[in-house]
Amino acid sequence: ISFVGYSLCGRFIAYFNNVTLFFYVFFYLMFNLNIMLFVFNLLPFYPLDGFNFVSVYAKPDSKFMRFAYEKGSMTLLIALIVDELLYVMVGLSIFTLLVDIASLPITLLFGLLI
Repeated sequence: ISFVGYSLCGRFIAYFNNVTLFFYVFFYLMFNLNIMLFVFNLLPFYPLDGFNFVSVYAKPDSKFMRFAYEKGSMTLLIALIVDELLYVMVGLSIFTLLVDIASLPITLLFGLLI
Protein backbone atom coordinates (compact mmCIF):
# COMPACT_ATOMS: atom_id res chain seq x y z
CA ILE A 1 0.00 0.00 0.00
CA SER A 2 2.81 2.41 0.87
CA PHE A 3 4.52 1.70 -2.46
CA VAL A 4 1.38 2.50 -4.46
CA GLY A 5 0.45 5.51 -2.35
CA TYR A 6 3.96 6.93 -2.51
CA SER A 7 4.14 6.57 -6.27
CA LEU A 8 0.65 8.06 -6.79
CA CYS A 9 1.39 11.04 -4.56
CA GLY A 10 4.69 11.51 -6.36
CA ARG A 11 2.84 12.02 -9.65
CA PHE A 12 1.16 15.10 -8.20
CA ILE A 13 4.43 16.61 -7.01
CA ALA A 14 3.89 19.78 -9.06
CA TYR A 15 0.47 20.31 -7.50
CA PHE A 16 1.46 20.03 -3.85
CA ASN A 17 -0.87 21.53 -1.34
CA ASN A 18 -1.00 20.68 2.34
CA VAL A 19 -3.10 17.54 1.88
CA THR A 20 -0.98 16.11 -0.94
CA LEU A 21 2.19 16.92 0.96
CA PHE A 22 0.83 15.17 4.04
CA PHE A 23 0.04 12.00 2.09
CA TYR A 24 3.36 12.13 0.26
CA VAL A 25 5.30 12.32 3.53
CA PHE A 26 3.04 9.74 5.19
CA PHE A 27 3.51 7.15 2.44
CA TYR A 28 7.23 7.89 2.26
CA LEU A 29 7.60 7.26 5.99
CA MET A 30 5.48 4.11 5.79
CA PHE A 31 7.66 2.86 2.94
CA ASN A 32 10.82 3.47 4.96
CA LEU A 33 9.32 1.81 8.01
CA ASN A 34 8.44 -1.27 5.94
CA ILE A 35 11.98 -1.48 4.61
CA MET A 36 13.44 -1.14 8.10
CA LEU A 37 11.21 -3.90 9.45
CA PHE A 38 12.11 -6.09 6.47
CA VAL A 39 15.84 -5.69 7.07
CA PHE A 40 15.51 -6.06 10.84
CA ASN A 41 13.52 -9.27 10.44
CA LEU A 42 16.26 -10.76 8.24
CA LEU A 43 18.94 -10.41 10.91
CA PRO A 44 20.24 -13.90 11.78
CA PHE A 45 19.28 -13.95 15.46
CA TYR A 46 17.12 -16.67 16.99
CA PRO A 47 13.75 -14.99 17.51
CA LEU A 48 13.79 -13.39 14.05
CA ASP A 49 13.04 -14.97 10.67
CA GLY A 50 16.60 -14.52 9.44
CA PHE A 51 17.61 -17.25 11.85
CA ASN A 52 15.50 -19.72 9.89
CA PHE A 53 17.81 -19.25 6.90
CA VAL A 54 20.81 -19.96 9.11
CA SER A 55 19.21 -22.98 10.77
CA VAL A 56 18.59 -24.65 7.40
CA TYR A 57 22.32 -24.85 6.72
CA ALA A 58 23.60 -25.40 10.27
CA LYS A 59 23.63 -28.74 12.05
CA PRO A 60 20.89 -28.89 14.69
CA ASP A 61 23.25 -30.14 17.41
CA SER A 62 26.12 -27.72 16.71
CA LYS A 63 27.49 -25.32 19.32
CA PHE A 64 26.35 -22.36 17.25
CA MET A 65 22.72 -23.53 17.23
CA ARG A 66 22.79 -24.23 20.95
CA PHE A 67 24.26 -20.77 21.60
CA ALA A 68 21.70 -19.14 19.29
CA TYR A 69 18.75 -20.78 21.03
CA GLU A 70 20.04 -19.97 24.50
CA LYS A 71 21.43 -16.49 23.98
CA GLY A 72 19.97 -15.29 20.67
CA SER A 73 17.65 -12.62 22.05
CA MET A 74 20.34 -11.28 24.39
CA THR A 75 22.81 -11.11 21.49
CA LEU A 76 20.23 -9.20 19.44
CA LEU A 77 19.69 -6.73 22.27
CA ILE A 78 23.44 -6.18 22.68
CA ALA A 79 23.86 -5.71 18.91
CA LEU A 80 21.13 -3.04 18.87
CA ILE A 81 22.67 -1.24 21.85
CA VAL A 82 26.14 -1.30 20.27
CA ASP A 83 24.67 0.00 17.01
CA GLU A 84 23.01 2.87 18.85
CA LEU A 85 26.23 3.68 20.73
CA LEU A 86 28.14 3.70 17.45
CA TYR A 87 25.60 6.12 16.04
CA VAL A 88 25.82 8.45 19.04
CA MET A 89 29.62 8.39 19.29
CA VAL A 90 30.73 8.20 15.67
CA GLY A 91 27.61 8.97 13.67
CA LEU A 92 27.67 5.56 11.96
CA SER A 93 24.82 3.09 12.25
CA ILE A 94 25.31 -0.36 10.77
CA PHE A 95 21.56 -1.00 10.75
CA THR A 96 20.88 2.25 8.88
CA LEU A 97 23.55 1.30 6.37
CA LEU A 98 21.86 -2.08 5.82
CA VAL A 99 18.48 -0.38 5.38
CA ASP A 100 19.94 2.07 2.86
CA ILE A 101 21.47 -0.77 0.85
CA ALA A 102 18.21 -2.74 0.91
CA SER A 103 16.06 0.24 -0.05
CA LEU A 104 18.29 1.47 -2.88
CA PRO A 105 16.73 -0.65 -5.67
CA ILE A 106 13.21 0.22 -4.56
CA THR A 107 14.06 3.92 -4.29
CA LEU A 108 15.47 3.81 -7.81
CA LEU A 109 12.23 2.16 -8.95
CA PHE A 110 10.31 5.02 -7.34
CA GLY A 111 12.41 7.44 -9.35
CA LEU A 112 11.25 5.73 -12.54
CA LEU A 113 7.58 5.86 -11.49
CA ILE A 114 7.52 9.51 -10.50
